[in-house]
Amino acid sequence: MSTSANNWNFSWAPKPWTRAPGVPAWTEYFHKANGDAPVPADDIRRCTTAEPMVWGATFDDGPSPFTPELLEYFKIKNLKTTFYTIGSTALSHPQIMLDTFNAGHEIGIHTWSHPNLTSVASDDEIIAEFVYSAKIIHQVTGQAIRYIRPPYGSSNSRVRRLAALMGLEVVSYLDAQDWLNYNDQAKMEPVVMGHVRKWISEKRTKEISLTS
Repeated sequence: MSTSANNWNFSWAPKPWTRAPGVPAWTEYFHKANGDAPVPADDIRRCTTAEPMVWGATFDDGPSPFTPELLEYFKIKNLKTTFYTIGSTALSHPQIMLDTFNAGHEIGIHTWSHPNLTSVASDDEIIAEFVYSAKIIHQVTGQAIRYIRPPYGSSNSRVRRLAALMGLEVVSYLDAQDWLNYNDQAKMEPVVMGHVRKWISEKRTKEISLTS
């Protein structure tokens, strides 16, 4: 489904890059509505498709001004991927997120303000980080969100339990470690390609990898 651009009203949104304020009523609602939801023993770490020769390339921390270049690459290659979106960045770049969705890519939650969820003291705040991110994604794209990736890959049984209350599944990854040399392409490329060559030599398939 393709969604057209709109004049979005984000007056409901928390201040960008500040911790989403906890709303106890939301936590209570999800407990009542879905309190018996099964909690997975681990994060999703591999593609669930029945196709054997696939690879789950994913990207975190967008949308950003660099996203359109990625979209053009995937268009040329006729490939689809998943973008895990920070609510605060979506607030600044809603049209880029909409273009991503309209190009047929999956959008997932990467929280509102990118905290380490295992260090967040309040369940209410974690739920709010999910809710506000899901809300802006849905407002812009109309997509109901299924997957969440915790920042820094920091997940545990509590994070999975709270995600399950909202009908979300937590997704992990193999790290290409491009973030080690964000500002130096000459250093970044050998690191990333070194990981890719290693994964190929190990004949891995159906893995989920991350490039930030």
